[in-house]
Amino acid sequence: MKLYVFRHGESVGNQQRLFSGWSQMPLTDQGRNQALALQEKVKDLSFDLVFSSDLRRAMQTTQLVLPGRELTLDPDLREVDVGSLMEQGVDAATRQYGDQLLYSRRTRDFTFFGGENGEALRARAESFLQRVSRLDAQQVAVFTHEGLMKGMLSAVLFPAWIPDPRVKHHNCAYSVFTYSPDQGWGLLKWNNE
Repeated sequence: MKLYVFRHGESVGNQQRLFSGWSQMPLTDQGRNQALALQEKVKDLSFDLVFSSDLRRAMQTTQLVLPGRELTLDPDLREVDVGSLMEQGVDAATRQYGDQLLYSRRTRDFTFFGGENGEALRARAESFLQRVSRLDAQQVAVFTHEGLMKGMLSAVLFPAWIPDPRVKHHNCAYSVFTYSPDQGWGLLKWNNE
């Protein structure tokens, strides 16, 4: 099985430097253009199944990249829950919370703000991967968020959550994971643009 995991296009939260978390922020014009460009790049790929986060920016990206396809919404594919930081500006929150917020952003541990940490994010990613591994499919498309993608990467390559802020995944780039019953999960490509 090949699992093509796509990050959503630029959202209002990305553009305005807001903590998006589980908010229902839409794509920007730039995000829609990114999704249309991605549609062109993947037009020759066929997918047996299509999954999307139930957050608006991911669903919009899915509908632009694979128009008319039936999709399954899965809340396990949501971005990290940032708790009370949701929809706050990054700069204003940094001034207000200082080192605590810097730590939270670096480690993706938002429990101080009533959100979740990297281990919870990794557990959601692992749960999704386990469910997908039992499906009868050759190629699967998944539309999600950078944090969840890092959770998948951690679940596939490491025994625990690895909080490395240097690991990036760009809007509308994709990664490819592979699965076979005898080998388990592996990573084929990361942040492919």
